[in-house]
This record gives sequence, structure tokens and C-alpha cells, in this order.
Amino acid sequence: MKKKLLMAAIAAMIAMPATAALAAPVEFNGQIEAQYSHDNATKQDGSKITFTLNAKTNVAKNLDVYGRFAAQALTTAGFRNDFRIGAGAYGADTKYMNEVDQFGFLYNNAGTSYKVGRQGGTIGGTALLYSTEGYVGRDIMADGVSIKTKSGVTDISVTALREVYGPSNKAYAVSASYKPAKAWTVGATLARYDAAQDLNYWAVNTGYELGKANFTAEYAKSSASDANKAYDLGVSYAFDKKTSAFATYYRVENNGDMGGWTDFDANMKGFYYGLNHKLDDKTTLKLFFKDIEQVDNSSVKSKQFRTTVSYQF
Repeated sequence: MKKKLLMAAIAAMIAMPATAALAAPVEFNGQIEAQYSHDNATKQDGSKITFTLNAKTNVAKNLDVYGRFAAQALTTAGFRNDFRIGAGAYGADTKYMNEVDQFGFLYNNAGTSYKVGRQGGTIGGTALLYSTEGYVGRDIMADGVSIKTKSGVTDISVTALREVYGPSNKAYAVSASYKPAKAWTVGATLARYDAAQDLNYWAVNTGYELGKANFTAEYAKSSASDANKAYDLGVSYAFDKKTSAFATYYRVENNGDMGGWTDFDANMKGFYYGLNHKLDDKTTLKLFFKDIEQVDNSSVKSKQFRTTVSYQF
């Protein structure tokens, strides 16, 4: 099925008018990221290097074709990998992967953008419910459509995704946000996740800018009978154009997010702290520390420090 989808995308590109394909250049951009992590609670450590290369070319009026190549190398198998490990995916001892993990079409017209094809997804104002954008590998991606538009002063997004891996769980969402005042943003999300247990979700989020500080919060709840809530409270501060810091407290219960794909650690609670510094226009140094424990078992903990250098091209 995966090969058929890829071949269909390639065939569609070939079928486009030859003049358009020849006239439009291929745009490339990407990122190289090196990271070292150490967990004081689990006594694990390791490094990884992640490479992503995005390609896009125009094939018709308002229509582009996109694709992404991703690779990742680990020093410690199973620690801080961004690709899926499990039956039907990569083995537990995998230290290196590379593949084309995203492809499809981008259509923009009259203030509305459509992304159709294999992609990552983000649901929730702070990605509290679902977030796979930061991962690599086809087994974490999904096939579907994401739409972004505007109605008056309201930003609207619609997501419908079918995950590639295993039982092909499905994620659906409609989100809306607007600014009632210059410093304020408020939003809401309705979502559904079809898996072994089909669940509905609602979430509300807000943001407030105060000088160089930005405050965010989101609260979500699912239709599960228990362990069905999630929330996060965060603040970030920009010291100048190069340096910023953030702190976040969050709690995500076992059924509070969509399939464990929250942007935070699922079924965990605690603090995230970070400091980002731009070394130049393309290079950023990131320092990160998390101090968290499992919601339903406080003996399971993680105290992890990460140092990351990312270069964008």
C-alpha cells in the first residue's frame, strides 16, 4: 500500500504538463541537528544526528508537489529515537534509518491552503492532543489532508489523517482561534481519534503577550470514563533577538491525549525548561531539561538534560 501511494504521487507528477514541470525549479531546504541527552533517573545517555531534506516544485497554477527525505543515526538503540520501534516497524536494535517519509500536494488559493498526502500532524493550540511533526520515518506519518483558512478574524484549521502504521488509526480535528484583543489569543478544538478505543475530545487554549513574555495554556478532555484530562501552562521570554527561554508545567493523563501522541510525554506530569540561543541566522544552540513522573505511578521518573545544535539550510 505504501509503495502504491508513492508511485501514485510520482505518476501524478509525471502526468502534469511538461512545460510547467520544466519551467518550475525545485526548491530545497532542510535541517541537520545533533543532540546529546542524559537521563539521571534512568541512567541512560546517548547522541543522535537527524537530517531532513524538503523538496517542492510547482506543477500547475497554485499547485505544488512536495516530498521529504529523513535520516537519523543513534549511538544508543532505543534511546531518544524519533522513528517508530515495534512490530512491523524498525527493530529495537536499530541505530540508523533513512527513507522518504513525506510526499504529496500543496494547493493555495484565495487565502486557503490544502496539504494532501503523507504528512505529520498537529492538533491543539499547544499541540497538547496530537503532534507528530517532530518525528521521522513513514511509520509515524499519516496519509490525509490538512486545511488552513480564515473566516473574518478567525483562523480555522481542519485535519483528517489515517496513520500509516499497523491498524491505521484515524485522527480528525477542527480548530479555531482569534485575537479578541491585541495581546490575547483564544482558541478551541474538537477532535476524534479512532483506534482500539474510539474517543472524542474537546480542548480550549489561550495565549497572552506581555512585553517580551508570552504566556500559553491549554486544557483538554476526552470521552473516556477515567484518566481523561490533560493541560499545560507555559511561559516564554525573549531576552533579545538571539536568546529566549521557556518553562512549562503539564499533566497528560492516560486517556487525555490522542493515542499517546501529545507533544508532551504521555501519561506523565512535570516541568520542561529550555534556553535557545541563535549562534547565527542558520544555527541555534538549544538547552533543555525535563523533570517529570508518571501520572499513575510516581516511581517512574525522568530527569533528562539535552543539548542540541541545529543548522537550517
